[in-house]
This record gives sequence, C-alpha cells and structure tokens, in this order.
Amino acid sequence: MNELTICTVSYGHKKLIEANIDLFKKYNSEVDVSWIIVENASQNMDRFEIGKFSNVDVLSGLERHESRIASGSYHHASGLNIAVKEAKTRFVLVLDPDFFIINKNWAADVINHMKENDLVFFGVPYNPKRYLKYRYFPCIHCLFIDTEKISKNEINFAPQYAKELHGQKNKKKTKTGFFSLLKSHARIILKRSQVIGSSRDTGYALYEKYGKSNSAKSECVAPVFKLKASKIKPTYLASMPNLLLEKILPDRLCYIPKNPGYYTQNGFKELDYPDFYGNDWDEFIWKGKPFGFHVQGAKKDGTIRSNDEVIPTLKKLTTEFEKI
Repeated sequence: MNELTICTVSYGHKKLIEANIDLFKKYNSEVDVSWIIVENASQNMDRFEIGKFSNVDVLSGLERHESRIASGSYHHASGLNIAVKEAKTRFVLVLDPDFFIINKNWAADVINHMKENDLVFFGVPYNPKRYLKYRYFPCIHCLFIDTEKISKNEINFAPQYAKELHGQKNKKKTKTGFFSLLKSHARIILKRSQVIGSSRDTGYALYEKYGKSNSAKSECVAPVFKLKASKIKPTYLASMPNLLLEKILPDRLCYIPKNPGYYTQNGFKELDYPDFYGNDWDEFIWKGKPFGFHVQGAKKDGTIRSNDEVIPTLKKLTTEFEKI
C-alpha cells in the first residue's frame, strides 16, 4: 500500500530530481511511492514534460513575479503548496531537489517511526550555521508530514516577510566611556534578538503555527555542525564579549543552539563513511547513522556549482557509500 508522496519543485533541477528518484529506488526497493513534481522553470530551461508518467506526476507551476521581495522563495513556496494539495497519501515528504536521503529502507522506517511516536512532523532542521533561520523544527529541505493529523488546507509554505530587512545595523554614533561600553553590550544583545531566527523565509508560517505547539509533535534529525571547521563563520566568533555572552544568554539569544543532542560534531567521516561535509555539503545523522545530505550550490570561492558539476561528484560519493 502506497502511504507516501514525495513533493518537490523543479527550477532547472531536472537532473538532480532524476538522480533523487534513482537513489530512492536503490534504498527503498520494496516500497511504492508517488512523486509530484511542480515544474516552475521557464520554457528555455531544462524542464520536465508536463503529465503523468508511471508513479511520477509533473504539474505546471505558477508564473514568477520578479518585482516582489524574495521572489524566488515565494515562487518555490507556491510550487510546494500546489504539490502538497495534490497528494493523495497519508504521508507527504517535502523534499528539496538537492537533498538526498541515503539511509537504507528510510521510507518505511520513517513512516513507522512517525506512527509509533505520534509525530505530525519529522525531518531535518536548518544547519546551526544558518543562525538567521528558525531552529528545533524541521525545514523544507526534507520535511515529512502526517496529513491524517493535520489538514492539508492548514499547510502553507509562503514566506512571511515584512518590509523591514532583518538584522539592520544601528548607524547612530555613540559616546565613549563606561556608559558607552554598557550601551555597546546592550546593542550586542539587541542585535542578537533582531538577527537570530529572524528570517521569515519559505516554511516560516508552518513553524510559527506548529513549531511550539503541544498538539503537533515534531522531531528533528541531527545536523552535523563542526564549529571550528565551518566555512561559514559569523563575525561573533572573533569577539570575546560575544563569546562570553554565548555561555550565559538563553538559547533564543545565542548563535549556537544549546539544546543537547540538537546537532552533532561527528559526521559521516567520523562514522567511517564517505565524507560529504568536506565537500561543503550539509550532513544529517539519525540513530547514529548517516540519514542524508544537502548539496550546497556555493563553492568555497563564492561561485555557484552547476548541476553538471554536482552530478559527477554526487554519483561518486553515493557509489562509495553503497559499498560500505
């Protein structure tokens, strides 16, 4: 019996999604699923053909409005909303085209885990290095939803941006001296409150409604976060006052999450698996084993990897992984 529909949005991601479908078959040979792909790409891009093909249903997305703030996020969210509404199964997996789950038999294992633990949401959170994002709740990179416990009409992935930009700096000049020092420390704390978790990007509405709900249980897979080795290092790491504040302030004002077990510093490499983290891709651990990884498009020099660059690396690493 098919209990799972995988929903994803393509915007020039055809090759990545095809690779994801192939990888699913390798790790879930005895499980049937449906795929819903919303094609958001324009006609001159690498596109899926619209229509139904075996267990894959490709739907046409909405037009992108470039004039609005975060147009890409709103466009992506509109595709996710279309896909989820069309799903007919109890469980839905919202999946980024470049997120790959590599845990053997993961579809059946996750569904059984959600049933046994009465979970509404299950998935991966944002990596702690992305401190602008919400934490302790699964994000749209890989998010399972039990639609028997929550109506699909209640699911909305649209960003919730206000006109103000998060994390704006205070440009007022200040006086020197003791009181200036106190004001400086106060500004540091104020900035933290304005910056940490401030992003209202895709999926925020879901987090805002259910992230702290006692009636909608959720669980996160542990992201791998190696602070010293992280390529993304916010300026607070170079500030002694900020480092001291990190030890005494409550979690909501800390750049690094404090809840025990929320993240791990032991990645695939430390568990004797191929190293995806060293390729600047995010790794995720579940039950002491690799669960999945998220391909990061940006290179160390700031340029963007093309799909043609990603696919060979992806195939090489996943092939090595399968040998273990």
